[in-house]
Amino acid sequence: MELEKMITNENCPCKKKKCERHGKCDECRKHHVDSKRPRPCEKKTP
Repeated sequence: MELEKMITNENCPCKKKKCERHGKCDECRKHHVDSKRPRPCEKKTP
């Protein structure tokens, strides 16, 4: 049986590299829909 390797998106601004939604902004937004805090990919850059 082959183990599934986690793919990390180096361009993703999220610090949680082991999250199953890392690099999948649409899935992350759906998961955190009730959160009042902006997701890292939604934050404005200075």
